[in-house]
Amino acid sequence: MEKRHTTPNIAAQLQETTTSWAIQDKVKAVVHDGASNMRDVANLNTWIDMGCSAHKLHLAVTGAMGIGKVPLRPLTPPPQYSFAGSCTLSEYFPSSIGIGY
Repeated sequence: MEKRHTTPNIAAQLQETTTSWAIQDKVKAVVHDGASNMRDVANLNTWIDMGCSAHKLHLAVTGAMGIGKVPLRPLTPPPQYSFAGSCTLSEYFPSSIGIGY
């Protein structure tokens, strides 16, 4: 889908797809990860709104384990010292390994 993932765009795309596949009378529900725009898509298309229970279980388990979300960390400044920058190429690549500098 090349358009923005807004409720009206998703609803229209799903209607277009179900019609082009000739299954518009067979689709009765939309299963999703719980995103609010998908709940609204179900309502716009008069489908049953169903959150994915496997996704909810995953969120509950990872949340209980403390691994649900990665905490944001402040950007760290670049290191002030590096081994490679502290010596000359001839010191870094000794002549014994066949690199002549």
